[in-house]
Amino acid sequence: MLKKCFSKNMGWIMTVFKKLNLGCGFSRMPPVDGWVNIDIDVRFNPDIVRDLSRGLPFENGTCDKVLASHIIEHFVPADVIFLIQECQRVLVPGGILMITVPLGVAPDLTHESFFHEFTFDNLLVQKYNWSLSKLILISKVFVDVPAPENYRMMTVTFEKVK
Repeated sequence: MLKKCFSKNMGWIMTVFKKLNLGCGFSRMPPVDGWVNIDIDVRFNPDIVRDLSRGLPFENGTCDKVLASHIIEHFVPADVIFLIQECQRVLVPGGILMITVPLGVAPDLTHESFFHEFTFDNLLVQKYNWSLSKLILISKVFVDVPAPENYRMMTVTFEKVK
């Protein structure tokens, strides 16, 4: 299915798949592969400059994949929940949401939320009384980041059910 999206660098483009790279930073994904890079900081030259706590500027069910790598820890917990709900909203049935976060306290003073290995199993549902009923956890991967950073990170992958 062809979809139309706006790229700051290329104007309106037609793409077969729309994939979002939230908080892209310097880790931009190639727009020619259907990626839309979003960041609040213009220095990273994102396709869309946006404060993600305002939501995602896309219609319901218009994205095939959402990547949120090392971004949600920079939001307060209520905004983390809101952003995950926004990801769920824009994903098509069968769409994939990948979230990567550091576990515990990482050496970064800009972190507002902290995660442990069961956060996405229990905390979102129990503490915030919000059901992940449309997102099914399909995998968890743990990686130890060596010195000098010395922290552990987790990538969780969800699929939106139909």
